[in-house]
Amino acid sequence: SSFWAIEEQYGPLVKLRVFNDVIYVCADPDAFDKISQVSEKRLPTETFGMKTMACKGVFIADGQQWQFARNTFQEKLTPELLDDLVPVFAEKTRELQDHALRAGLEGQVVDAMDWVERLTYDVICKVGFAYDPDMLARSQGEKEPFVEVFDELLEISINAALYGAADILGTVKQKFETKTEFLNKSLDDMIESARSKPGTSLLHHLLKAKCPLTGAGFDQSEIRDQLITLLVAGHKTTTLLLTWSLWHLATNGDAEM
Repeated sequence: SSFWAIEEQYGPLVKLRVFNDVIYVCADPDAFDKISQVSEKRLPTETFGMKTMACKGVFIADGQQWQFARNTFQEKLTPELLDDLVPVFAEKTRELQDHALRAGLEGQVVDAMDWVERLTYDVICKVGFAYDPDMLARSQGEKEPFVEVFDELLEISINAALYGAADILGTVKQKFETKTEFLNKSLDDMIESARSKPGTSLLHHLLKAKCPLTGAGFDQSEIRDQLITLLVAGHKTTTLLLTWSLWHLATNGDAEM
């Protein structure tokens, strides 16, 4: 909401300077798309001493590292792959439908956005990491530990961009580092699990990819950052899109039928 207020007052692309840190706030999808296509973006890898999440991921990496990651995802994210994933989407959608029907029969209020976000986490993790946090099976307010820590880190990272200078005692930075260790350990476990057995997830594709110029693959930290990128870039955007779609269907009976 802080970023939205800045965008509303100053426009879609704002440059902020807080002491020695420079922060760019971009709220224009077209402008961001152009920025993401530049190989030498020189985006900051830390803010107020806290490492930027997924700083080696495809959106933030520079030069050959960015080109390799971009080409790897382009090779995998094809219409044919999306067709193959329809059964996964259908399975999770049926789970969501069952939960909504059961809640309705019990007279409960259905928090559509919460349940859709659970669905989004399950699908992204299953398709991307070959890991199912099974968020749809959890009770209201309950989160899987990996997802919970990711949410907390994302919130800390966003707030650090605006309020990091106020962390005089370094308590927020310490919390960030502790939770980052947990997140990295969880991702390392998923990576090792994928190494040990065949699969068709994006993680399996990342593990097999080789740079055409150097012949080298992604190192462990690069793979972790690509996986984090999938969540950062995909879970909120998809959740909002699906939630609004459900709202429009629910308020337009002819379209729903």
